[in-house]
Amino acid sequence: MTATRIIDDVGIVGLGAAGRRHVRILRSLRPNLTFSAYRTNKGGLREPVEGVANLDRDRFLSTRFDLLVISNPSALHLDALAMILPANPSAIILIEKPFCLPGEIQAMKALMAAYPEARILPGNCLRFHSAIVLLKEEMERGALGEPMECHAHFGTYMPGWHPYEDYRTTYAARREMGGGALLTSIHEIDLVHHLFGDGEVLGAIADNILLADIDVEDCAHAILSLRHCHICNISLNFFERPAQRYFKLVCRNGSFSWTFGESQVTMTLWKDGHPEPVCFPVDTSVDSMFLNMWQNVLNHSFQSFELGSVEASLRTVATILARTEFKTCK
Repeated sequence: MTATRIIDDVGIVGLGAAGRRHVRILRSLRPNLTFSAYRTNKGGLREPVEGVANLDRDRFLSTRFDLLVISNPSALHLDALAMILPANPSAIILIEKPFCLPGEIQAMKALMAAYPEARILPGNCLRFHSAIVLLKEEMERGALGEPMECHAHFGTYMPGWHPYEDYRTTYAARREMGGGALLTSIHEIDLVHHLFGDGEVLGAIADNILLADIDVEDCAHAILSLRHCHICNISLNFFERPAQRYFKLVCRNGSFSWTFGESQVTMTLWKDGHPEPVCFPVDTSVDSMFLNMWQNVLNHSFQSFELGSVEASLRTVATILARTEFKTCK
């Protein structure tokens, strides 16, 4: 059974920036793990990774691994999972965000149902940031009271992501590869569904307003109403310098505020007509959320990897794109 399987051998599908980060984090936690990769060498990073064996397609797909990571372009996740499951029907398999494309939800669910012994996990690392873990604990404790509204924002400058490649050729910049701000930066959408459940899109817009040389939306805004939060505001873009990411939750009895990269979060309770702010330290390193995520996997602790939030997030993305009728040519 997956729950008791010892993890020794790791297989990686795709060895770009995301795949390399997973290798590095896993190696820091378990130095004795062995790594093998199947890669097409079509991305910007093509040099070998020390300690990772490159296998051809046939050998990789016939090898039994304890843990697999799918970190190739988004549009290829479903095909990759279908390829690796026959030889690994009971492995732990982590799939990078956005898990699959919105139109592939039913096919992905059917594939997973055909291999019930496999433990298939979404790689939505923002769920595991120490600030979000703290927020979940405070929500369960109940001091903040009923969630009323939240604001989740992530702005980043896409042309400055990777100096080793032309951003216009990356999967994130190409519609047919599952790119665009909504899918590439789906962490914020997944986060609100992870915290507050399913719901509906009340209003949305997705457009390309600055990066005219890519055929995907470079920004998106949405207002959601979810089961456990009345109003959720989400804003994403590919053109913000310096990058900024923050999350604020306003509840009946107070508020919770976190900015990515800052060393503390603030929870403010309203008591006897006065605010009572309390600051909590959090880890500022980008690696911290990946470390926490992988520690959960290696310890067979899977409660925060629920797939319902993934499905809800993909439905939200599909709804936003359908409602805004984004034109890919300007």
